[in-house]
Amino acid sequence: MQLSGKVAIVTGGGSGIGLAIAHAFVDAGMGVAICGRDQSRLERAAEELHGNVIPVACDVTDENQVSALVELAVTRFGHLDVLVNNAGKAAFGNVADLAVERWDRVQAVNVRGAFLCARAAWPHLTAAGEGYVFNISSIAGKEGFGGAAAYATSKHALMGFSESLREEGIPVGIKVSAICPGYVDTAMTAKADVPPEAMIRPHDIAATCVYLLGLSPMACVPEVVMRRMAL
Repeated sequence: MQLSGKVAIVTGGGSGIGLAIAHAFVDAGMGVAICGRDQSRLERAAEELHGNVIPVACDVTDENQVSALVELAVTRFGHLDVLVNNAGKAAFGNVADLAVERWDRVQAVNVRGAFLCARAAWPHLTAAGEGYVFNISSIAGKEGFGGAAAYATSKHALMGFSESLREEGIPVGIKVSAICPGYVDTAMTAKADVPPEAMIRPHDIAATCVYLLGLSPMACVPEVVMRRMAL
């Protein structure tokens, strides 16, 4: 895919992994719509990006807001080529102690949000002829961890969603890749028992997305597992 002039939506694009991906896309000459729930954070991110960027406040669990996000991006840029489902929520604690509300919110953001965004973007990605969906999953989508049942369950579900979406995308020219990093140096992992220098950098994930977009039309990488180097 020739990236210059292409258009992407990046959910959770105001910070962390999403912001790094938006940076990489802008550097490649793409137009980018970044979304999140904090408009002021999005506006600061847009100023930092210095490119063809629009910040859009959106709760990805809300069907109407997601539809408005996609329509705004298409109206602003004229088309849509890439969707990055990066918005994520984590809740940690043993199952016996985990509040139902926290469990539900994690599933809503990580699974329902990806579904709503993909469904709204799909007709536009189909029209693009070379559409691409990135689902930012996790090592927790491949392995379960004690104290992280809500998060691991949501990321396992996202992996199943990615596989189904990939099959549906083949006849219409849409590629789907799930990115499964371990610990990434972001605010979400600030309290993790892993030193920052041992974590994956957000720009490594961004570079991976750009690389995958640049593959030939016949090449699709279903999933990328990224682990930290052993210390």
